[in-house]
Amino acid sequence: MIEFRQLRYFAILAEELHFSRAARRLNLSQPPLTQQIQNLERVLGVKLFLRNTRSVQLTEPGRAFLERVRVIIDETERAVAIAKASAKGEEGHLVIGHAAPADLQMVPHLISRFSAQFPNVRLTLHSLRGAELLRALQAETIQVALLRAPVQTPRLASLTLTHERLVAVVPSRHPLANETKTSFARLASESIIFFPRSLAPTYFDTVARLCSELGGFVFAPKQEVETSQTAIALVAANMGISLQPTSIKVLRREGVEYLDLIDCPRCVELAAAFREDDASPILRNFLGVIETRDFDD
Repeated sequence: MIEFRQLRYFAILAEELHFSRAARRLNLSQPPLTQQIQNLERVLGVKLFLRNTRSVQLTEPGRAFLERVRVIIDETERAVAIAKASAKGEEGHLVIGHAAPADLQMVPHLISRFSAQFPNVRLTLHSLRGAELLRALQAETIQVALLRAPVQTPRLASLTLTHERLVAVVPSRHPLANETKTSFARLASESIIFFPRSLAPTYFDTVARLCSELGGFVFAPKQEVETSQTAIALVAANMGISLQPTSIKVLRREGVEYLDLIDCPRCVELAAAFREDDASPILRNFLGVIETRDFDD
């Protein structure tokens, strides 16, 4: 059986064509090197070198063998480097799920910072709805989910990314459209476009509580949509107003205006959810970027 060290010894000797110099490069004495080359030739059944007291030369079979041995050594060294990098979470693949509007602002910043620190990690991103994200995590089809918190699912943990305020999104023809700020109380009579509670119960309940406590009205959306983009499109069509996280402002769309809610606290939490038992080094590095807040400009 051929040993990897024999291939390495052969390649070094083929470069030096001198047993003493090759032995020094390998930190060996000359006799063990000579013995390993002889063993290699015996296993192969061919002479790799022509040697006498004055010179060492490769044979034709030796030159042909050297060409493939160099490939084997290069690929083996590359495989070793990849394995070591993978163990440190510096190389490999991470599958991320995210829900709008998380993808509008925070996700690009986070992905950019992570990729700058770990350029050899390949990322795959899937855009899913909140409930789908949790199911995908449990089914292990994604490794981390960026979604509205809190996450109250067994065997899942989470890290907070950021907290946002809400803004009122109104049609450009709305009486409030010429203003830059408003309050919950001034939205009491509006037709509201929002997500159904089944998509994000905690998020829905948070908005309902703010409307009740700060605006004095019952939060009862007239139009239900599944994405922020659809909500904005309906607002532009003058179908009503919507309440969305501040990050929605990056969606520049004709026909809508964004108004800050002056009495709104930072109530919308974006978090990274993951399986508690996932020991992936890449995932740990991703969570490390979140913990250091290195992505948050």
